[in-house]
Amino acid sequence: IILLIGLITIRTVHFDSVYWQMANVFATMSVTLFGGGYVFIPMMQEVIVDQNHWLSNSEFIDAIAMGQITPGPILISAAFVGFKLKGILGAAVATVSIFLPAGIIMLLVGQLYKGIADNPHVSLVFKGIKSAIVGLILFSAITIVFNSDEPLYVALLGLVSLGILMKFNLNPILLILLSGMLGIFTF
Repeated sequence: IILLIGLITIRTVHFDSVYWQMANVFATMSVTLFGGGYVFIPMMQEVIVDQNHWLSNSEFIDAIAMGQITPGPILISAAFVGFKLKGILGAAVATVSIFLPAGIIMLLVGQLYKGIADNPHVSLVFKGIKSAIVGLILFSAITIVFNSDEPLYVALLGLVSLGILMKFNLNPILLILLSGMLGIFTF
């Protein structure tokens, strides 16, 4: 069904339209996804906010924050961008574009990985990749802090949230909602 929708979209959308630009941008991001959505927050921000001006910096941070209570928290922000630009059809185009290429790649690579998973050299490579992913996630967090309107406030809120998570083992969704309410009442 998704492929059929994609084919219909390709046949009916002009290549210079916003739909085509969204599909191209999100499909390109999708195939560069490595280690989870958090690692390409800076790339998304560069393309969505700085290059294409589809969202303001504040709207982008809101999209990322609201996505935290959904499955696929970073990638689902593509639906937000698509909806903001072109309504329901825009959300559908953006969502299919960001999930379909990565899904196809995962199906193909997953079959290959089954055959080499027990190889000790492959295990060592994945240990190194895990370390790189942690570094990329940390870089993404720092990028969000310094690109926010109030970097000191955001950094302090992040550190306090981390402390609360570690000390009280609070549900992250509750913490996200509380932080959002604090942001509403503070600014």
